[in-house]
Amino acid sequence: MKEYYPDIVYNKAKRRNYYLLLILGCVLIGGTAAAFFVLQQTMIGLIMLVVLVVALTTLPSALMNYPVKNKPLIEVGNNKIKLYGKEEYKMSDVLVASVVIDVPPIHGTKEDKVRYLNDIASKKPVEPITGACDVLVKDEKGKEVTKYNIVYDCVGALQSLIDAGVKKYRIVYSMKRMSVKAKYTISPSSSNGGEGQFGEMSEKDKMMQLM
Repeated sequence: MKEYYPDIVYNKAKRRNYYLLLILGCVLIGGTAAAFFVLQQTMIGLIMLVVLVVALTTLPSALMNYPVKNKPLIEVGNNKIKLYGKEEYKMSDVLVASVVIDVPPIHGTKEDKVRYLNDIASKKPVEPITGACDVLVKDEKGKEVTKYNIVYDCVGALQSLIDAGVKKYRIVYSMKRMSVKAKYTISPSSSNGGEGQFGEMSEKDKMMQLM
C-alpha cells in the first residue's frame, strides 16, 4: 500500500499558532468575565465563562487535525483505502477526492494576486507539497461523510487515489479569500470537478480546513 504522512513541521507550527490564539482568547475572555463579576453583571459574566469553556473544548479537535506523530494518514491499496491507520473503506465507497493547497499571500493589487494564483494553479507540482487531501466516502450505513486529511504530498495522494479507481476529484488553490481550480488534469479518465454533495460543501469545508 502507498502511504502518505502528515507534515510534522507544518503541523507543529499550526499547533503553536493555535495555542497562542487560544491563550490570548482565554486571557481576554477570562479578564472580561472577571470585570463583569466585579461590576455585579453576573449573567454576562457567566455567559463569558461559557464561551471560555466552549473555546477550551476545541483543543482536542485542533490537536487531532494537526497530528505530530509520524504515522500514515492515508494508505491506498488496489481496492481499498485506510484513513488514520484504522478506518478502512472500499475504493468504490470513495465518491470524490479533493485537494486544497494553501498558497502564501503576496503583496500587490488584486489583479496581481489573481494572476499569480492562476499561474501557480496552471502547473502541476513537481515536488511534494503540503495540503488537504479530503475524501467523501460512503460509510457502512450508506451515509456520505467527508474525511479531512492534511498530508505532506497531497497531489501524490490524490494521484494514488485516482490510479486506484477514484473517478471524481477536485484541486483548488487558495490564497486568503481567493481560490481557483487547477488548470491541469491528473488523469484523463477522471473528472476534475467533484460533483454532488462534495461539490456543494467544498467551499465551506475548504475554509474550515484552512483555518
